[in-house]
Amino acid sequence: MRKRTFILCVLTALALIATRLSAQTYTVYRVIGKVTVQTPRGDKPVKPGDCLTANANVTIPYNGQIQLIDSQSSKKVVLKTPGSGKITTLSKDNRNSITDLTGQYLNYIIAQISDGGKSTRMEHSDVATVTRTMQVAKKPLDEDDEWDLEAEFDSFSEEVTNEYEAFRDEVNKEYAEFIKTGWKNFESTPGTPRPKDEHVAPVVKQRTSSDQPTTASFFRKHKKVVKMEEPKPQPTPIAPIRETPVEVPETPVAQTPTAGEAPAAGTVSASVWGTTFTVRFNPADKLHLPDIQPNTLSEAWKKLATKNYNNLIRDCMDLRFEHHLGDWAYLQMLKQIGIACMGEGNEATLLMAYVYCQSGYRMRLCRDGQKLFMLFGSEHYIYDQDYFSIDGLFFYPFECEAGSISICNVPYPDEQSMSLAMHEQQLFDLDPTAVRTIVSERFPGEKLTYSVNQHLIDFYNHYPTSTLNDDFMTRWAMYANTPMDENVKEQLYPELKKQLEGMTQLQAVNKLLNWLQTGYEYRFDEEVWGQDRAFFAEETLYYPYCDCEDRAILLSRLIRDLVGLKCVLVYYPGHLAMAVHFDEPVSGTYYTLDDERYYVCDPTIVGWGAPVGECMEQFQDCTDVSLILLNNQ
Repeated sequence: MRKRTFILCVLTALALIATRLSAQTYTVYRVIGKVTVQTPRGDKPVKPGDCLTANANVTIPYNGQIQLIDSQSSKKVVLKTPGSGKITTLSKDNRNSITDLTGQYLNYIIAQISDGGKSTRMEHSDVATVTRTMQVAKKPLDEDDEWDLEAEFDSFSEEVTNEYEAFRDEVNKEYAEFIKTGWKNFESTPGTPRPKDEHVAPVVKQRTSSDQPTTASFFRKHKKVVKMEEPKPQPTPIAPIRETPVEVPETPVAQTPTAGEAPAAGTVSASVWGTTFTVRFNPADKLHLPDIQPNTLSEAWKKLATKNYNNLIRDCMDLRFEHHLGDWAYLQMLKQIGIACMGEGNEATLLMAYVYCQSGYRMRLCRDGQKLFMLFGSEHYIYDQDYFSIDGLFFYPFECEAGSISICNVPYPDEQSMSLAMHEQQLFDLDPTAVRTIVSERFPGEKLTYSVNQHLIDFYNHYPTSTLNDDFMTRWAMYANTPMDENVKEQLYPELKKQLEGMTQLQAVNKLLNWLQTGYEYRFDEEVWGQDRAFFAEETLYYPYCDCEDRAILLSRLIRDLVGLKCVLVYYPGHLAMAVHFDEPVSGTYYTLDDERYYVCDPTIVGWGAPVGECMEQFQDCTDVSLILLNNQ
């Protein structure tokens, strides 16, 4: 009752002062070192959750840092230049940074600041919402007048925070106890080889005098619609993880190095795909496992579950959001961070598994002799990889041989299997490949020149081939729904938009279609790779050869991005094309979906190419056709 009365009082007070908070304000997300803000009552240490105005005077020590969130503009400001000054002034220093936040990352940050809203205990749901609102709307620290409710608010917020922290501590304590007894031997199930399609040769069309497309329309039937599930938010911790203050030895501003940038104290870095990921870690917290017996692992888990590792987990989660890492990329990053912190061995594996688990992912520890490994839960079926079916869930060994191994089958609350779909482009550092120039047969005067990111190509080279719902056609939708890399878009899209300017939808699609038909050399996957392999869009742009599915995936991406039309992939036995829904009259072969016509576009008709509406002759009367829905965004 006391809490509810207090909440009503705070909400009333917030409503009365809302008009006084019109100036730009920032919420403090992270503080490294003893950062202070100047107030009428003297310098005051800054802590996560505080609110600062843009004109607040802050002092940042050498190797210190403060991260600020402007929720109104969805921007994150990182200040790390030593010295004093207003936030507006310091943010202009090129050693500091201002970045845009995705909606999911902003929500995650607000949850971490408020330390509420993620617990499974229902009685906290309302309190968490109010706490989050109060933390963001809290009065800036540099205002002159007193904030009467501040002391009571801080006390209440601390109480809620402690309850959430206690809940997570209790979960980890119970989990560590289960590690002592939860082991059982399991036999793996052999993985299924990826299916091999028939070899449907490309159709070579010669240029003729009667090169005009048909003016008639031909309706064709399909028997199946393949639909992808709506993307789920990535996993998050069961309760927001509190920032652990870290004191950094101060260096007088006059002694601050002027050239280069020294690494922050108490951090480690790992390089993955040419990108450096840095997290906070104290070498004194390094684990030592004399063996991997259950009791030893249980005690090690308890040590990991202390506050000493909170900053490491938060940094890993932040890196996932900042670099738009999908679940697979995040796991790969955690592996390298584990090695950077603990060295090669069982200790690195346990740290990786712990951070992965605390991030909200489903995993299981397993032992094979004297080696500790981790299984990751996946909602996707991964080809060519043995797996374990445990309680109706798929678990895959991470970089270890399957077979008969001992698994600790202990579930963690609210754990979530990883998804291999990528709804954002991974942000790796840029390493441009050699420049490539492509010219289409019908438009020889218009060239397209570009390069792609070698780090992204390397990442895709090791990406698992998988499906959803035991339907091998869903894998193509996952490739086609992955957004194009921004660096490639910056090179290609302005020139393509210029070439498509003033065209009708049909003319624009025909031009893009011909570019794919005549600008790239066709080769079967078995000839090049020895097995079937689909390409992400950037891979088709990079490699010298591609086949039908690669062309259809890339073309669907270009049409959705540049012309803004809805697309589907069209699967015939052994062949993949695509189809487009137009907002203007079009003729040729089409399929209907939700009372809308989708006209065939087949980039595997090569030579002179074929226009929209023309499909391969052998498929004109085919009824074994599937339409694969795309996200059309």
